[in-house]
Amino acid sequence: MTTNVNEFEEPFLADEQIQCDSIISSQTSSKLPSPLDSLKISSTEVLEKITERTPYGKSTVAHAKIIAPDDVEIISYSQMSKIENPGRTLLLFPGPNSKTLQEIPRSSFDKLLVVDGTWRQASNMARTNPELKNIRKVTINPQKTLFWRYQNKDEYHLATIEALYYFLKEYNEVYEIPEETIHSDVSGYDGRYDNLLWYFKYFYEFIQTTYRKQKGKKNFTTRQRE
Repeated sequence: MTTNVNEFEEPFLADEQIQCDSIISSQTSSKLPSPLDSLKISSTEVLEKITERTPYGKSTVAHAKIIAPDDVEIISYSQMSKIENPGRTLLLFPGPNSKTLQEIPRSSFDKLLVVDGTWRQASNMARTNPELKNIRKVTINPQKTLFWRYQNKDEYHLATIEALYYFLKEYNEVYEIPEETIHSDVSGYDGRYDNLLWYFKYFYEFIQTTYRKQKGKKNFTTRQRE
């Protein structure tokens, strides 16, 4: 996958926009510093103006589909049939047989699969599904999650959209930068995939701000950075 989300001047809201269960407030006037501030993510002001209360799904995979609709396909597990060209597909999942991108020739794959679900569900699918268990697995460097929903795992277990973002960041560093430096003075990752975290950044900041305003109550999760 070679999606460049910075092709969008600002991520857009589609009809099937990600929904939230308690949106939105006057967040801009009292926004606290965020660990995501250093990324090149477009302003989320358009989301902060939404006022209606609507259902919100737990999964973050829809963020990628809305932001990069031409490059992302969502397939439900029950509808997944035989994978086309499995030899040219990678499955993003950690494990003893997983390789890093540095160990995988760029010319050997065209598609990335990311299993979405709880960590227990994802592990079960990757281990038992006959289509998935025989696909080459790729892993990324350990990264700390900022996902706000509690999970009985350590802080290095990422949300789906975080995992996809860090994969694409490494993809750029391993394959794209070396090729681009031949014709320019490119020296490192330039933030081209940061907008994949546009919705994620908004929800993270909204939830942290909301819970910090509730005096006498704990933060939403203790796994947040100072």
